[in-house]
Amino acid sequence: MASFFSLVTELETLLGQLNIILAGAEDETVEVNGVTKDSISKAIRDKFSAIQAMVQGRLSFENKAALDAFGAPANSELAEVWDDSLELNNGLYGYKGGAWVKSPYDRLTNVSKELTQSSSALDHIFGLTRNKAENAIQGQAVKYADGTQFSASGWECTDYIPVSNSSYIVRDALILIGQNTSVASIAFYDASYNYLGYYNNQTTSEVVLISEHFPSAAYIRACNVIGNDFTLTVEQDIESKNVKGLDDLLDTVSRTISKNEAEAFDDTNNQRKYLNLQGELVTAQNWIVSDFIAVKVDDAFTYSGQSSSIVSSVAGFDDGLNFVEVLLTNTLAGEEHSLKVTNPAIKFVRASASFIQPHSFKRVTTFVDKNQISGISNELEKINKYLLSKPNHDFSDDLMNGYISKSGEFVEIANNWGATDFIPCSNGDIFTYTGGSSSITLNMALYDENKDFIKGLPAAQSDYENLTVRVDEPNAAYIRASFKEPETSQKAFLGTKVYTREQGEPEDKLTLKYIAPSEVFALKGEPIYLNARGILADRTVPLAWNFSQSSEEVAKINPATTDDINIKLKARNHNGNQAFVADITVKVSDVPVSPSNPENFICLGDSLTEGFSNSGIQGAYSNELSRRLTGIGKELLSGAQSPAPLALSNIYFRGTRGDQAVKHEGRGGWRPSDYLNNASVNGVTNAFWNPSTSEFDIDYYLQSNNFDWPSIDDGVISDGSNLTMIILLGWNDVYKTTAESSWANTQQLINKVKEKKPQTRFIIVGLNPAPKLNHKSFSGERWVSELDVFESAVYEFGKAYKAGCEELDNCEFLQLSAVFNPEFAYNRSNVSIGIRTSEVVSAVTDHVHPNEQGYAQLADALFYNIIYRYCQ
Repeated sequence: MASFFSLVTELETLLGQLNIILAGAEDETVEVNGVTKDSISKAIRDKFSAIQAMVQGRLSFENKAALDAFGAPANSELAEVWDDSLELNNGLYGYKGGAWVKSPYDRLTNVSKELTQSSSALDHIFGLTRNKAENAIQGQAVKYADGTQFSASGWECTDYIPVSNSSYIVRDALILIGQNTSVASIAFYDASYNYLGYYNNQTTSEVVLISEHFPSAAYIRACNVIGNDFTLTVEQDIESKNVKGLDDLLDTVSRTISKNEAEAFDDTNNQRKYLNLQGELVTAQNWIVSDFIAVKVDDAFTYSGQSSSIVSSVAGFDDGLNFVEVLLTNTLAGEEHSLKVTNPAIKFVRASASFIQPHSFKRVTTFVDKNQISGISNELEKINKYLLSKPNHDFSDDLMNGYISKSGEFVEIANNWGATDFIPCSNGDIFTYTGGSSSITLNMALYDENKDFIKGLPAAQSDYENLTVRVDEPNAAYIRASFKEPETSQKAFLGTKVYTREQGEPEDKLTLKYIAPSEVFALKGEPIYLNARGILADRTVPLAWNFSQSSEEVAKINPATTDDINIKLKARNHNGNQAFVADITVKVSDVPVSPSNPENFICLGDSLTEGFSNSGIQGAYSNELSRRLTGIGKELLSGAQSPAPLALSNIYFRGTRGDQAVKHEGRGGWRPSDYLNNASVNGVTNAFWNPSTSEFDIDYYLQSNNFDWPSIDDGVISDGSNLTMIILLGWNDVYKTTAESSWANTQQLINKVKEKKPQTRFIIVGLNPAPKLNHKSFSGERWVSELDVFESAVYEFGKAYKAGCEELDNCEFLQLSAVFNPEFAYNRSNVSIGIRTSEVVSAVTDHVHPNEQGYAQLADALFYNIIYRYCQ
């Protein structure tokens, strides 16, 4: 076990560094491998003068008070508050209903919120506590009447502190805040910062449970009289206080803090202009100009694009948007330039470039070293694989003949005594002892990692009395217990048993294979149905959703509003141990509207995209998807099973194959490698294959078929930002190669598209699950049970594809199995079950190719995703 403890020590060091990065104060930094890293709080504070671009015509205000005083805008402009002392007030605003209203989609607010919540969760998992009152705002308090902040001499209050339903607040202060003041001891707010109510403390030191007061609270604020000691910690009971929970958290944090800054050039904004050498806009059809971007000294950018000697590739401007100087000019196509703001007079920058040449202007984002997080995640994975645990294990079931002496030594004796072996433990572990002792023995003894005696633990007042003890030694690594007359007297020693792989898993420990999406999509007023067995297929494991209208087989959600809906799926093994296997946010769309600019979709894949098998309809799912969105496409079902189309415009499905109104790029039997390496397979040509260069070429495909702009007005533009590729591949790889190899080829396919169309978006669709009863209709040793199909295809390939998508920009994994019910998705055959009966069973002989209802479910999953992403 020495290697494990050294691993834990290393992990704790890394976690300490990460915790400072994530949750440190605004003046905290940490040195990681010789490199100084700012805390996230410090980075966000430092970047506040570099908020998102103030677009042309957008108003700018230093604080919220100045914004409110300005009143209604003359031309419905948006406004941005950029340096308010109350961090919550900074962000994007619009004027609505006679007042300035903050946008819920403000990017900085949302990223800051996600990072703060991730930091809080990290504290919870590792039992870390941080005094949230350290940086209280002096001279301010919060009213209990309405939750607003007001000036109050002699008072202080915290900023908004994230909490959840399972949080509890520990408040220590020397004085009580009673009803005779207008101040709230603790004020509660929902996720939109709406005031819920308050709690005034009953004692100077107490614990306040969120669930008992305001279960929907997402934030709190607390007040205190200046000069009185004041500490406030927020802690949380988390069921997943384990390695897996932290691993998921680190993965989320890694993705959050390492996202690239958005592209500043917007090819859809129709600003066909360039900046001259005086920073003035000049109208020109073949040029493009970015919006203003707020900056400060040392901000860095990358620029690529073609300009000329009379054009400012990048120019700087002061606070009043007055021209200061040219930062870059006369650039050539294909070159990438790095530049940094050094002039303190420059508060904004703007860029221009030739529209007909590739162009890009991006801020170089400061982010936590992803390799550092990846390293921690790898260490966690090692521990996760190395250890399994079983709570409430009775160690007295396996004893040696002998006892533990007062000096901690094991004394071997043939009769009347029994002692445990060394049992791994750590500081804070809890054990319950029942047994008899004597004046020369110890009931329990603690040892360090070298198994050297530390001390004995307190004995019970009398023999055979239950005694619960907590390990209270930081250096404790092992514990032992001894019992008098174990064969004939009452005995027990209960605690958590840790198993290594070498020892084998405990018999009742259930290793679960499951894959769950973090999000599913829905439309307000239209029900969706979830498939629990598409998340965890092992039917020996009971499953339960946390909402009504749900079971293992059917789970219905019918959103009445556009608010996010959080749902969870819990599993239970035969010993009653429970764990959540899914924590899903249902993202609900409002009434869909047509995209403001043309959006092009290409459905690329194998026989499932081709769609003919078991449905008889070429391009089955792409036709139904287009029909639901635009009204154009072959209808798969009829009557109540066929929702009315939305008749949206500016949505176009491009393809060269099929005999229906909507074409596709599906080729039966094809794998990602076939698209990458072959001009044709079995007589079926590759429409993406450029014969001149002998490679997959998206530009060749678009131009050859007049799918590009300017060949057609609604075609794909030069950077691909109005192109989405829906890729459904993998079934032809499942029994031929590994999931990792399949993803590697899929990623190579994605990269080939991005070489020519870098802003293309991708939806990678997961594989469809099998029904309960399958009937093998071919020779060979391949398994076809529901569980085997799930584990070998849906789970393994889904895990690889999902992880791969998370590493790429503009690439989303859509887990089909969670919203796809296989019991009516495939054609069935009647199979005889014996010569002595005429009874038959209805079984599926092809669990890969759906029928019309299955393809309709596939289309629905994409439909809800597209209206949420593109049509709001």
